[in-house]
Amino acid sequence: MSSENQYAKPVVPADGNSETAGSKVYTLVSLIAMGIGLLMAMVVFGKEIVMSIQDYKPFSGFVNSSWVGLRHFQALMESSEFMKIVGNTVAFNLKFAGLVFVFAAIAGYVLLVLPSKLRQGAVMLGALIVLLPVSIYSQWWMYVLGSEPFLQESVMSFLHPLLSALKYMGVPIAIIYAASESRSDRDAWLPLKGAGLFALSSLAFIGNGLFSMTYLLSNPITIPSLDVLDTYILKSGMMQANFSYSAAINVLQMLLSAVSLLLLFIPLRLLYKATFCGERELETNVSYMGRAITAVVVFALFTIIYFLPYWVEGGSFEPLPEQGWPSFGTSILLYMLISLAGAVPAVVIAMAMAGAFRSKQKIIVFSASIALSMITLLTIQPFKISSYMTIREMGMLNTLFAVITVTSFSAAAVWAVAAVLRLEAKLSLVMLLSAACGMLLLQTALNYGNFVPSYLYITDAHQSPVMMFMQIIRSAEILSQSGEAVMRTIGGLYGYWVALPPLLLYVIAHMFLPKRQLLLILSGGLKK
Repeated sequence: MSSENQYAKPVVPADGNSETAGSKVYTLVSLIAMGIGLLMAMVVFGKEIVMSIQDYKPFSGFVNSSWVGLRHFQALMESSEFMKIVGNTVAFNLKFAGLVFVFAAIAGYVLLVLPSKLRQGAVMLGALIVLLPVSIYSQWWMYVLGSEPFLQESVMSFLHPLLSALKYMGVPIAIIYAASESRSDRDAWLPLKGAGLFALSSLAFIGNGLFSMTYLLSNPITIPSLDVLDTYILKSGMMQANFSYSAAINVLQMLLSAVSLLLLFIPLRLLYKATFCGERELETNVSYMGRAITAVVVFALFTIIYFLPYWVEGGSFEPLPEQGWPSFGTSILLYMLISLAGAVPAVVIAMAMAGAFRSKQKIIVFSASIALSMITLLTIQPFKISSYMTIREMGMLNTLFAVITVTSFSAAAVWAVAAVLRLEAKLSLVMLLSAACGMLLLQTALNYGNFVPSYLYITDAHQSPVMMFMQIIRSAEILSQSGEAVMRTIGGLYGYWVALPPLLLYVIAHMFLPKRQLLLILSGGLKK
């Protein structure tokens, strides 16, 4: 009598089948795209290096600005302020990585013992928090905790990485879920591996902090302990007009991340293999009705959690007589189209570059990993003064075209698609289209909620719902003595209305994507 389990799902060995002609062509196209991408990233960052050894003046431009050699680097090395900010950046990353590892590992072990529907629900809830715009997420916590903790430097040195870890722990949870659902065996160490993979990935780019979270949570009282290299680059470049000095900081920031990436590259590869090793199951019998029910229930739970602090305070959410209802509708629709326009090239590039990671030849995968790591290292900075000045010289400043330009590539999207392709048991046109459509939905959602492009390149807040929300919040704080009544309506109701589009995009993706393709949420885990 056969000992095989007739109820087991079909599995594919980890090494897969031999490569087809189509997959070889895809690999070749991917390597060409990767090479072009690396060359372009080097050229763009090369301008930052050039500016760092100049005394750049906007009216003189790159060509006519005088050369000063390493003067700015020498000044930075002698600056106690710069050294303190480097220390702040490293300390934040260590705290963030440690906290997100602990939270995700605990959540991962809980996840593995839950029934299937509850596991899907937990992953969805974590992803919704990841996709909640940072401006609205930070405002929600300010309302929940009150203003006092955010005005204490000692408290914020821990609260800042804590809130950051709570926001992004949905990414390692998705890693754990995707790895567990794709394997035919069960691994008791999987939660630790998945959580560790994300934590190490964060430390690999230790020169970068979470710019948006840091900027939105800091104030003049707490900035000495919260200021990281990202915000320092903005302050010195944009606010103090020390453009070449800012470029030099960016170069040193990249070198700091380069050292950490070099040290952690091999451990990351080994941990990735350990996380996603084993035979891969073919997903069968997808119940879209069940997913829809789960999505509706989880989204309702998320909404209740969001509004609960406001309801406890007795908020009526009535429009304020002195301000009325802001006209968010047109702004949301316009910015959704702009976010989609930026997402399309980002997804096309991601799908083109990721094919090399599907290759059965280890040298190709290893080379692609190195190339993409270098591209990430050169493009992860949320703000490069040379790119900003280039857009300004092209006359695109204060236009939505600038937003499309800076959101048209995402290294995180390439990593996300590559992870999905590696995880899929069989490569097919339907699977590629599914991944592309899912990535398009998620990248549009991420572009919409990305605070950085609209903050840097748009002065008319009405063109960006996120910036419009922040402007109204600031106006409310000025107009109201206590701020509570105003914050209840604007921070609660208006914030939810602004956050709704990206959240609904993820709900759609969650309902229709195969389980392992939920790993595409990795694209939301890059530190910006």
